[in-house]
Amino acid sequence: MAAPREIFCLNSGEEPCRVIVYTYPGAAVSGRRLIMPRMDMHELNRRVSQISRVVIHPKYRTIGTEYVELSAVMAGYNPFAEKAGMTKVLEQQSSKPQKLRKP
Repeated sequence: MAAPREIFCLNSGEEPCRVIVYTYPGAAVSGRRLIMPRMDMHELNRRVSQISRVVIHPKYRTIGTEYVELSAVMAGYNPFAEKAGMTKVLEQQSSKPQKLRKP
């Protein structure tokens, strides 16, 4: 996991029950170029967060920043981000899975 930017926790009484971890955005995200203006790294780090880990109800996903990116392999199997109101920008085709070789 990349260096965390912010971590938000939703508690139920004294017990944490939901967590989301935001990290700083990657320098080159192919889908970003399709919908956002070009930004240098300083502006990118100031204005964009990337969701790194999610164990939280979707209505809390945009706390703290203007834009939120989500890169998720699981999204190819379950459209949870679209169901939560996010917009799919790009889906990259994955390469064929490699067979593990026994030593």
